[in-house]
Amino acid sequence: HDCRSEAPREVFSRDHDAICRVARDGGGAILHVRRAATEAVSLGRFHRRPYGEAPLIRRLSGGRAVAMGPGILSLTGVFPSVAWLALGRELPGPDQILNRALRPLLAALRAAGVDAFYGGRDLVTWDGAPISVASFTVLPDGIVVAEAHVAVSTSLEQCAAMLAEWDPR
Repeated sequence: HDCRSEAPREVFSRDHDAICRVARDGGGAILHVRRAATEAVSLGRFHRRPYGEAPLIRRLSGGRAVAMGPGILSLTGVFPSVAWLALGRELPGPDQILNRALRPLLAALRAAGVDAFYGGRDLVTWDGAPISVASFTVLPDGIVVAEAHVAVSTSLEQCAAMLAEWDPR
């Protein structure tokens, strides 16, 4: 589902609705692709509000704080279960869930001529430079929420500078 550009409340609400639909309907996954209409800070599920006066987007997955905006393409995948990500193979362990969820993104980037690499943890790189920050969470009912934020027309270094400006501590 291409959400285009959305306001922060729309982002959280649409992702929450996707979780509810997957829980209710089961079977399939939902993918939201969007860009934030304006620059903002996207906080992971377990972050406290930063000190600065940054506009905020709260994500349903964990992970580090990420700068959002028109130069960042955000993808949120909602999967019915960890088993759904197994793709007919052995059930992935906690350290393999994000790897499985990122495979379609890596394939799309490679098809576009970007030799992307995911080495684990939360970064996707290209020629050694980070181009995407990823995160996931497994909800108590087993639904998996995985997110990736890809720098398309900006760099993640610019994002880090924006985060430092918004929250100097």
